[in-house]
Amino acid sequence: MDVEGRFIQVSRACRDVWGYDRKELAGTRYIDLVHEDDKDLTLEAASRIMSGEAMRNFENRYRCKDGSVVPILWSARWDPDENVMFCLARDATEKKQAEEQVLAYSQKIINSLESITDGFFILDNEWRV
Repeated sequence: MDVEGRFIQVSRACRDVWGYDRKELAGTRYIDLVHEDDKDLTLEAASRIMSGEAMRNFENRYRCKDGSVVPILWSARWDPDENVMFCLARDATEKKQAEEQVLAYSQKIINSLESITDGFFILDNEWRV
């Protein structure tokens, strides 16, 4: 991306993830694709990157060509010599689904434990409470 936040060059994978052809994205401002609720956080992250901070595992949501929303995990750095931001974006859908499954499972355990009316305790492998 250039200093104005416009895509200069993108890989073919953008079509698979966002549905946009490479030519469609060239010259597009990245912020125009960011989910409305994530724009402030994304602009703040971009500012930090352009100040020289390398950013890893920054997450936001992007609007796809078909209107759907996909979570994206970013790593980015600013190159002051070239005046461009180099970015690596990964679809974080599976990561988000796994997080939701862990949260749901944890909540299920908590609900089960809270519904027990008798006392209970946990022993370690040396029979300590």
